[in-house]
Parts: sequence; C-alpha cells; structure tokens
Amino acid sequence: MTESERRGKLSRRGFLKSSARTAGMFAAAAATRVFAQPTASSPKENAEVESEMIEIPAGDFVMGTSEEEIDALCRKYTVAPGWFITEAPKRKVHLDAFRIDKFPVTNAQYTKFVAATGHQPSLSWRGKRCPENLLNHPVTGVRHNDALAYAEWVGKRLPTEEEWEKAARGPEGLIYPWGKDWDPGRCNFNPKPEESWGPGTSPVDAYPNGASPYGVLDMAGNVMEWTATKWGNSPVNRGGAWVLTQPYNMRCAMRSYTRPPVNSTPYLGFRCAE
Repeated sequence: MTESERRGKLSRRGFLKSSARTAGMFAAAAATRVFAQPTASSPKENAEVESEMIEIPAGDFVMGTSEEEIDALCRKYTVAPGWFITEAPKRKVHLDAFRIDKFPVTNAQYTKFVAATGHQPSLSWRGKRCPENLLNHPVTGVRHNDALAYAEWVGKRLPTEEEWEKAARGPEGLIYPWGKDWDPGRCNFNPKPEESWGPGTSPVDAYPNGASPYGVLDMAGNVMEWTATKWGNSPVNRGGAWVLTQPYNMRCAMRSYTRPPVNSTPYLGFRCAE
C-alpha cells in the first residue's frame, strides 16, 4: 500500500470513528442536563450581537460534482465513489439574492444568546461558560435545534445548502473557495492524522487568504456547518473541519449529514443567513 493510499484510508476511518465517538459522548452529556428553552424576542432586542454579513447577488452558479470528476477523485485518493456520489449531478442552480454571515457564529456570540435566553450552553464548553481564549473561535457542540434557535433569536435563519455552496465557490463553481488548486495554508485541517485527531478549532478570522470569491471565510475548514436543508430526516452539513485530513474533504461541493439531528460534535458549527 502506498503512503497516499494509507493516508486516504486513515482519513475516512478516522473521521467515521471520531463521528461515532464524539456523537455518543455529546448525546450522553446532553441526556444528563435540563436547560430552559429560549424565550421569544424581537431581532431589535438582539442588535448587540454584531455579525458582519456578505451580500450574495441573484443569479446562476455551478453546484455539485460531475461523474467524471468523481471518478478522478476516486482514482487520485483511492476512495470509494460513495464518498462523493450525493454531490452529483453537476448543474446550474439559480438563487435569488441573499445575505450570509462572513464568519461562523462564534463562542462570544453564542454566549450572549445563552445569557439572554437561558438556552443550554455549548457542550464543547464543558461548563456554562466558554473559556476566554476560545471566544473568537466558532461555537461547536450545538445541535441542529440549537442553531435554529440562535438564528431565530438574532432575526435570521440557517442557509440552505444551495446558498452555502454558492457563497463558498462563487458563480464559476470553484473547487475550493480560493480557486481550483489545493493550498494547505488557506484553511484549518488535520495534515497529520497519524499523530493526532487534529489541531482543534481556530479563530474565525485566522485564514483571510482562504476567502471565497464573495469574501466569505472559513468555508473550507475549521468546522462543518449545519444548514437548513434536510436529506431525508437528517440535516445536511457543509464544509470541511479541523479533524478532517484530505483535500477532497475541503472542497466546496463536499456534503455530509448528521443523524440524528440531536447529535452535536466538537467539529460542527453553523452560520446564519437572511
């Protein structure tokens, strides 16, 4: 087995193992806690939660991955087609104009939500408060309903996966937010799976050179993100994450899902749209 083949197998095996392990750990933790549900409030009441947004214009964009591209990915990385098959077909999609957060929702922003509503804290905090040094990192350890509740509280919503992908790859359908070629210096991922689970989250503004054509950041690494789109009963996740290892996991078209939606992990966050 070549080194490339071995790393490809490690990437998939490590991701699946960590998904099962962390989902089970977080579900168990959630089962032992009872927290108040968020109270209704006007978006104007929550104006103190600042969040820079990017305007995405109306128009067509290229979404998905062609069968030829899937075949090439399978050969290059020695991965089964099933890893990519839900990205097909490659097609043009038209979207109306929308706005999307420039960054994933941070621990600092989520802290204000928890304080104002009594909603349960992030399970990644290991307590009721986020460590000071992680305030500018993306919030993780939140379930799909938690993300929906936060978005409603700030007067926004979760993006659809179509909106997320357009914001990530631009109208030309780039492979990565910054272009067609892989560049490991433009996102937070795990280049050495044989040594550790990964570096953990990074500040949301740590990789300005990884911006999409529209200027949206952190769409190729750091954390996967919840969307409003369902695949069956399971919410679709988009984006790469710090625990993932291979370039194919950082592509804008990469998609996965979380089942059940009450699961939360330390590599899954979200951003809002309107």
